[in-house]
Amino acid sequence: MKVYMCKVWDGTLGDWVDIGVFSTCAKAMEGGSLYIVEACGDVKLLDWEHDANVYTDWYQDTNGRVFTRVVTEAEIDRSL
Repeated sequence: MKVYMCKVWDGTLGDWVDIGVFSTCAKAMEGGSLYIVEACGDVKLLDWEHDANVYTDWYQDTNGRVFTRVVTEAEIDRSL
């Protein structure tokens, strides 16, 4: 079973914020996006890097504050 963990670097706080663990990559990305939009409002996507199991997106708001959303895919075992 795969899960997707999302965390966001909040440039205003100067620290990582754990957003949560999600069942799909799209849900994890949306969770991170909602946090960023709520934290600062208008942001622009500056760059992205979507590798095998890690999806990283860099953002900046109109005041120069930076945010980074990282979604990591992980395989977890499930006993039957």
